[in-house]
Amino acid sequence: MKRRSSLIPEGTQRGKDSKYLLSSGATVTAFDFNSEFVALTRSRVGERACVLQADLSRPLDFAEDGEFDIALSALVLHYLRDWQPALREFRRVLNPNVTITGKVWKFMRARALMISATIFYFAVAASSQDPLTTLPKTYKLQFENDWVKIVRVQYGPHEKIPAHDHSRLPVAYVYLNNAGPVIFKHVGGDNPALTRPATTAGSYRLSPTTFIDETHEVENTAGVPSEFLRVEFKTYTVDRDSMIGRHNRGEYPPGKNHQKVEFENGQMRITRLICAPGQSLDVEIISPNPALFIALSDANFRLIEGKGEAKQTTLALGQTIWMPAAGIARFENMSDSPLEFLKFDLKTTPMDPREKPKRKGEYRKSIEN
Repeated sequence: MKRRSSLIPEGTQRGKDSKYLLSSGATVTAFDFNSEFVALTRSRVGERACVLQADLSRPLDFAEDGEFDIALSALVLHYLRDWQPALREFRRVLNPNVTITGKVWKFMRARALMISATIFYFAVAASSQDPLTTLPKTYKLQFENDWVKIVRVQYGPHEKIPAHDHSRLPVAYVYLNNAGPVIFKHVGGDNPALTRPATTAGSYRLSPTTFIDETHEVENTAGVPSEFLRVEFKTYTVDRDSMIGRHNRGEYPPGKNHQKVEFENGQMRITRLICAPGQSLDVEIISPNPALFIALSDANFRLIEGKGEAKQTTLALGQTIWMPAAGIARFENMSDSPLEFLKFDLKTTPMDPREKPKRKGEYRKSIEN
């Protein structure tokens, strides 16, 4: 039988709960904000449990997503002024098949009922809300490797999408059509509803993402669909808070090639590429790492990577090319219309899958940017 991994905010129990679960064969991680209680818990359980000093009202940086099978909170939650952040963290660190239990002081029975109901809500919500599984008509996995994950998204006209989760990785949203405003309704938090303004085809928005309120519902307010790519970056983050803002597609002289760097930080460089009809465009891969190309138009071209053979290639709007570091790549436009791409040069290597994005504060970047 598998040893169940347990998370215990000890509070006034001072190691009693940890000792009990250890006796039943569980693997225990216990914590408390009070250093005296931490010491008392360690004196009770010794080296048999991992005992830490941590604040339940703050992100539990020591815990991985889905790491624990059991959460036991006895006589703790009612001491918190705002217990929603704690419940969100319980939800994050518990795996989908969770056991969660808690108790509060008898004289706080009314609030206990509200807390218990909220615990139940978050325990149920902890079951998989991966939109690729629960909302396959809206979210479709287009491409994934160790470096990036690309999901193709479509919100139908006036469609309402039920609550679902997204990862905490930095993201680029690449818009494939002209679309109207979309409302994102978050579960809890300080900004329960945010409106994404109308978008234009070929534009994109960068987001460092947040570490809270990652569950939301969606409402497309317009009579036209909203189609875009959600590009998640799995590489090590550098200058993460610089990944914010909207980059609109400009007007470019017809019949001419175009290359322009539109964004750059320590993690990536984003370049807009346009190859005029009947012309060729040489594109440099700037780092020893691979590069991602996203087609912003239907494309019929020949591609020469480095010193390799020319390959006849056809792409539809939104399709991608994953190109290993090759020095120079040549695009030869065989069509009567311009080729347009976004190129993402990845400067850092993939994160160890056992790591999680580092928490340098709680990003509260609005999608209104």
